[in-house]
Amino acid sequence: MNSDNEVVSRKKNSIKSIAFSCGYNLTRIILQFIFRSVFIYYLNVDYLGLNSAVAGIINLLSVTELGLNTVITFCLFKPVADGDTEKINSIINYYRKMYMIFGLVIATLGILLMPFLKFLIKDYTNLDINIYIVYGVSLLTTAFSYFCTYRNVLFTAYQHQYKASIINMVTNIVTSVCQVLSILLFRNYYVYLFVCLVLAIVCNIVTYVCTLKLYPSVKVKGAKKLPSEDKKVITTNIKGMLYHRISSAVLQASDSIIISAFIGVNLLGVYSNYSIFTTNLILVFSILAEALTGSVGNLMVEGNKEKSYKIYQDLKFAFFWLAGFCSICLMVLLNPAIEIW
Repeated sequence: MNSDNEVVSRKKNSIKSIAFSCGYNLTRIILQFIFRSVFIYYLNVDYLGLNSAVAGIINLLSVTELGLNTVITFCLFKPVADGDTEKINSIINYYRKMYMIFGLVIATLGILLMPFLKFLIKDYTNLDINIYIVYGVSLLTTAFSYFCTYRNVLFTAYQHQYKASIINMVTNIVTSVCQVLSILLFRNYYVYLFVCLVLAIVCNIVTYVCTLKLYPSVKVKGAKKLPSEDKKVITTNIKGMLYHRISSAVLQASDSIIISAFIGVNLLGVYSNYSIFTTNLILVFSILAEALTGSVGNLMVEGNKEKSYKIYQDLKFAFFWLAGFCSICLMVLLNPAIEIW
């Protein structure tokens, strides 16, 4: 009976997570298109290219995270299923310390990279902008996020990804509205950049506070040190994620950096209008997979390998079919969509 209830609970959580994730992504994509249209009209496409170039460099630096988020999520499934709060606290505390180290490493590498920006970002001199300020603000925003987003992993571990989608939807709407207003009112890239920095910090803090309210039993203060054998398991899993993490970062960031370095930010701005479609599709697939991760992880810790493998095969087939369908749609509709936009 208890097993049946767990199955029903997993299905409900998966359905809710998928529904809210789809709602959040639809809202985010619509707002993104509105923002880009306003951005190009009131500033210009060169600034958009500069945004993409800096984002590509920052994303490549983020490879130092090594997929720890995914590994920690997996490690949390069993203690969450067992109600082992002490183990959960130990894992989260270890995760917090590692994320702080990653934040400092990314900030340090980012600063060391600053003298080479003029080689990575081409033809920006026609813009009345200091690329070092733009890059520095983006680097600060990314590095700061590592100091307060470590608790976000709890949404997936507890199969509450739909709650994360609600929080993200609200913060995304507020962020997009403020960004659009900053451009409409001031038409100044520096003002827009400052607004982005403040909003990113505020949204990260809001999400952190929400996790404190939703999961009050999870505390890092007074948490016991994670046993060495658990650290070894995490290290082994990170090694398994390493190549995937590196290939993913290179795939997502290299095109922007190469176009920026050898051609210029103007063409990169045009290219980014195309890549927004593929990027959003990839993100939708990622969020759908993440919405199912908690339920699949909970099923795996029950120890039914045959059932877990069957579910994995079914999901793999479904994602393969969806990827094929979306690829055909992109081939046929991408150019007409850009022309209409």
